[in-house]
Amino acid sequence: MRFSRRLCAFIAWALLSAPLLAGSLDGIWLAKYQDRQGRSREMWFQFATVKEKLTGKVRIGPAADLYIQNGKVARNRVSFEVVFQYDEGYRPETMVFTGKLEGDTLRLTRTTKGKEGAQNLVAQRTAEKL
Repeated sequence: MRFSRRLCAFIAWALLSAPLLAGSLDGIWLAKYQDRQGRSREMWFQFATVKEKLTGKVRIGPAADLYIQNGKVARNRVSFEVVFQYDEGYRPETMVFTGKLEGDTLRLTRTTKGKEGAQNLVAQRTAEKL
């Protein structure tokens, strides 16, 4: 009887603390990457989480902020979308991000709905302001 109570307590602790052990996404992250022409680019992420919901924004270069939609966090896995428009007259497109948090490193894959191809990004937590 005593053993089963201890086992239940341990299982409850493990389930409740697993998201904490994975680390927190909250804060500002920076990914540096090369565009198709080989130029260096930066992509900034500002995340806030409440339970399994992810909110925030993405900034690509000097462009306007793109707000996160459909953001989800499950343990150390993350997924979210941002909608962007290249210029007036262009059809809005949706970028889909999926990834995995590993300490202060966030490994992401970016795709665009309706298009082929994917881009892998590695973002690091930063103390800089967005």
